[in-house]
Amino acid sequence: MSSLSTTEIGPITVAYWTIRGLAAPLRMMVMHCGIPLNNVMYDVGDVDGAWEFSSWRSVKSQLKEENPLINLPWVQMPDSSRKITQSNVCFHHIARKTGLWGRNEEDVICCEEYLCEIMDIRNKVVSFSYSSVENCAQNHVKFLTDLVDKNSAFAKMELVMSKKDKACMHLVNGYATAPDFHLFEMIFQVKEIMRVYKMESNVFQAACPCLAEFYDWFAGLEQNKRYIESRLHTDIPINNKMAGFGASPDGKPWTRGQSYDYHTLTGIF
Repeated sequence: MSSLSTTEIGPITVAYWTIRGLAAPLRMMVMHCGIPLNNVMYDVGDVDGAWEFSSWRSVKSQLKEENPLINLPWVQMPDSSRKITQSNVCFHHIARKTGLWGRNEEDVICCEEYLCEIMDIRNKVVSFSYSSVENCAQNHVKFLTDLVDKNSAFAKMELVMSKKDKACMHLVNGYATAPDFHLFEMIFQVKEIMRVYKMESNVFQAACPCLAEFYDWFAGLEQNKRYIESRLHTDIPINNKMAGFGASPDGKPWTRGQSYDYHTLTGIF
């Protein structure tokens, strides 16, 4: 499969809700490569005390005619009319097309293993985040403690990272690949939980010092500056409005009727 270059005509499209969610690492991957990103977003409306999904539902039927499996996220390459869906498939495809995938059989296996392990982390974080506001506020300490337990997926990734060169902390053989971006995003979300709930003890740093170091190192890479400094990183909530945690850009729960403008962050980045 041929790879795209920064001179490729046309952007890579990443379509998702008006949140970070699964799209954040996909957006970051595209921007890391210096390729234009076409950011498509569907907003969950807050109408008369009810959630309103017409932004997505109004186009889903038509998209389903193109791909019966269509869901969010979906991605599209500039050299293709095909819309690709399913989260890890989107990671795989963008990575293969942009050179952010394994370069030999062993590295490909590592990419696949790490993406699956990190998705296990995401699923637990999502389950916590979309519980009630009260549950998130009352149980965040226990949740984070369990999340970084010695038998957890984070503990496994910490062991992987402990074997890396501190000068180049990419997960796979010294070069950037898709799991780097998904791991970065999940550490970001954990750090946001600690910040929002003003946790006095940094349980993540204590349990996963190498991953904490990776986060700072990866955020500081010149190739990631374009994304880190964009509003796609600084101004979009982690989760949708009904979430108990991360429903507003400041990480707090959504307040009915509050004003916002992050839904306008569509188009080319």
